[in-house]
Amino acid sequence: MITSREPLRIRGERRFPVEPLALPGRVDDLNTDALAGFAAVQLFVERAKAVQPDFELTPENAGAVAAVCARLDGLPLAIEIAAAQMTILQPDELLKYLTGRSLLESRGMADSDPRHQSLDVAIRWSVQSLDEDERLFFQRMGVFTGGCTLDAAQAVCQPRHDVPLLLSKLAGMNLIKREVVSASTSRYRLLEIMRQFTRGEMQAAGEWPAIQARHADYFCAYALGHEALVRSDGQVEGLALVEREHDNLQAALDYFIAVRGWEKGLEMAGALSEFWVYRNHIQTGLHYCTALLELTDAIPALEASRARVLNGAAMLSYFAGDYRAIGGYAQTALSAARGAHSDRDIAHA
Repeated sequence: MITSREPLRIRGERRFPVEPLALPGRVDDLNTDALAGFAAVQLFVERAKAVQPDFELTPENAGAVAAVCARLDGLPLAIEIAAAQMTILQPDELLKYLTGRSLLESRGMADSDPRHQSLDVAIRWSVQSLDEDERLFFQRMGVFTGGCTLDAAQAVCQPRHDVPLLLSKLAGMNLIKREVVSASTSRYRLLEIMRQFTRGEMQAAGEWPAIQARHADYFCAYALGHEALVRSDGQVEGLALVEREHDNLQAALDYFIAVRGWEKGLEMAGALSEFWVYRNHIQTGLHYCTALLELTDAIPALEASRARVLNGAAMLSYFAGDYRAIGGYAQTALSAARGAHSDRDIAHA
């Protein structure tokens, strides 16, 4: 038996992937003893005790410890490096600390192999054998939140080589994870640590704004393209497809709000309002609808798009139990819809 960072691709080779350590699912449903049974939590506690002998997993800190392990995707090296910070931090503080570059630059034990003393160095060592096109594709995959499909990777990352070949190379090196979601669909995602690394690389190279814009445009079109399916006899399938991309869709909405791309943001929010209702993302929907409506108040050119979002806000307010808000949203929607001569939105209001 041999170990290798990637498959050797020789006859007779049989692959045995080594997966990350087991993580708990819904922490709220588990008590301290149950959480202590997961390998990722066990490793964290073991390494935390090595630097803080009186550390114990308790009902008060178990949720934060599990959340730290989940943020680190159950990767043993990442958990060991994070647990070394327990000399100065409590689990809740560590969870807040482990974001962005802090996650990557935390230092491990001094006697570790040099490439294992920080996650940043470990990932750089892991990607050094990639050629320029493979490295660029890997970095661009970091723009996705919650993974993506083959089509999305092709459209947003725009590689010069065949996407399946690039994904095969990166998956073989465990830089990308493949998840089978149906008999006909796979999704590909980067572990959170990899996403933080790739985003830093794109920002340093000045490529981040362009890849963000392509990502947002793709998912704006995705939301608009699936709206009719959500309202048809294919509703069950449509809702499932939109749910899979909900994280990416929220990232696109955040982008349009940040760059003042309000027309596209309104179009997306209008297209997603019924999805938010049917899938019980009520507060999420209200957050985006109200933010966009406040930002676009009194812009006549956007009346048609605002009418749809106002109707969506009225519907979401109903399911949120905010009955006083419904009439205001619906009345304003009716005025905007009449100004835009939109019979559908007039009827809806």
